[in-house]
Amino acid sequence: MGLTEAIDELYTAFGDAPAPTEVDGCTHCCTTPEQLERLVTVDRRDLGAQEMRDFAFNAAGGTVGTDADLVYFLPRILEVMSSDIDGFEWTEVLMSKLPRLGIDGWSPERRGALSRLFVAMLDDIDDRCEGNEFDHWVCGHEVDTVVTAIAVSGLQVGPFLVEVERRPALLWRYHTSNSVMPGHPVRLANPWADAPHANANTTLLCDWLASERVAGFVNDFIDRMFFGD
Repeated sequence: MGLTEAIDELYTAFGDAPAPTEVDGCTHCCTTPEQLERLVTVDRRDLGAQEMRDFAFNAAGGTVGTDADLVYFLPRILEVMSSDIDGFEWTEVLMSKLPRLGIDGWSPERRGALSRLFVAMLDDIDDRCEGNEFDHWVCGHEVDTVVTAIAVSGLQVGPFLVEVERRPALLWRYHTSNSVMPGHPVRLANPWADAPHANANTTLLCDWLASERVAGFVNDFIDRMFFGD
C-alpha cells in the first residue's frame, strides 16, 4: 500500500469523527481568530500544511481546540507529516498524545489504518534511500522519527519492528543512528524515546536493537553492500 492509499484509508477510518462547529484557542500568542475560523469553514483536506503544523503543536499542548478536535484533524495532520517527515517538527510530540486521545479504545479500523500509514512511510523512505535522493543521515533520522512515533503512540511496536527488519537498508541506517555497542546498554538517539516518555515499547525497542537477530541483519546488509552477494 502506497502513501496515497494509506492516507485515503485513514480518512475513511476517521470518517465517524465529528467535525467541530467551533474551535476555541488562545488568540494572544498561539493562533488568531481568522485561523480558528478557517478550521471550521474550510474542508480539512484543503487546510494548508503550515496551518496543520501550527494546529498540531498547539492542540497537543492544549492551547487550541479540544481532544475531539485533534482526533478530527488527525488524518490531515498525518497527511502533512507523511509528506515531509524531516520538516514536520512535532511528529513524536503528536504521537505521544494519542494515549490521551483514547487510542486504546479506538476501533480496529482506526488503529489498523494508522499502523498501515506508518508502514507506507517506511516504504516511501526506503524508495528515496534507494534512489540516493537524500543522504544517509537524513534517512536515518526519518526512520528514527517513524519508529519512535510508533513507540510512544500506544500502538504495539513489535509488529512494526518486523516491518523494519524487512527493509535492510532502513534497519542499518536506524541501527547506526543509535548508540549500539556490544556489552553496553543501548542509548536511543531520539529524546522522545527517553524519560519521561519511556514505556514498555521503548524498552522493547532497546532490547531489539541490542539483539543478535538485528546484529545479524545489519552485518549481512553491510557484507552485501561492500562485498556483493
